[in-house]
Amino acid sequence: MQQKINEILHDYITEYVEGTMDPVVRKVFGEYLEQNHEVKQFVQKAEKGRKALQSLSRKRASANLKDRIKRRIARDDQADSDFMEFSSVQSAEMNYPIFNH
Repeated sequence: MQQKINEILHDYITEYVEGTMDPVVRKVFGEYLEQNHEVKQFVQKAEKGRKALQSLSRKRASANLKDRIKRRIARDDQADSDFMEFSSVQSAEMNYPIFNH
């Protein structure tokens, strides 16, 4: 029962903070907040956080970002593969005295 109440309250808080709540429901929920200071403080923090996130500048990723990431991953994978091959050769050489000068 308590979980269901929390889910409903979460939905109300979300709509309230996002400004998508029906005006009549918003008025009643505002009255509820005046009587429930803990929830009101939570809502105020959520509103502050939302405003902070909205104030961040949005930057659009370059058109070729995805391709650049794929190329970088492929280079890193190749470097890892080269290192593993080098390491195994070094290991093998250590086992054969003729390679040790």
